[in-house]
Amino acid sequence: MNKAFESLMELTRLQSEINKLFEQLFGGYERSDVSEQIWYPNVDLVETNMELQVCVELPGVSQNEIKLFIEGNLLVIQGVKKKDKEKVKKMKILQIEREYGPFYRAVLLHTAVNPMKATATFNTGILRVKIPKIEDKRAKRVEIVIE
Repeated sequence: MNKAFESLMELTRLQSEINKLFEQLFGGYERSDVSEQIWYPNVDLVETNMELQVCVELPGVSQNEIKLFIEGNLLVIQGVKKKDKEKVKKMKILQIEREYGPFYRAVLLHTAVNPMKATATFNTGILRVKIPKIEDKRAKRVEIVIE
């Protein structure tokens, strides 16, 4: 189920990118308000001997607008990137490429981790999360004798 969920999220992100391309090529922005559909920040996931490290690009997002939690084997990053609506109302928008509005990203954690020891920092628009790995107590492979 998690794999299917991740695939759906990636397809939704791809659709958003295609929509942006068509808007740029064929029509510009006739709307008076900047679209605030859900967007998906870029994520890097790295594994070391001791931990999983996740870096998330969130330029222009305020730290207090970010929610971060681990649920099962998913690291969930969500929040909102706000825009100055009064400033936008006074302008004629010619091109918008930056994302605004709610964002969401679920990162599948491929190994056993200790969520209680996870740490996060947020600096210059980059969220860095470190999650210590633990030994996976599940059996890797056990032969079963057929009687």
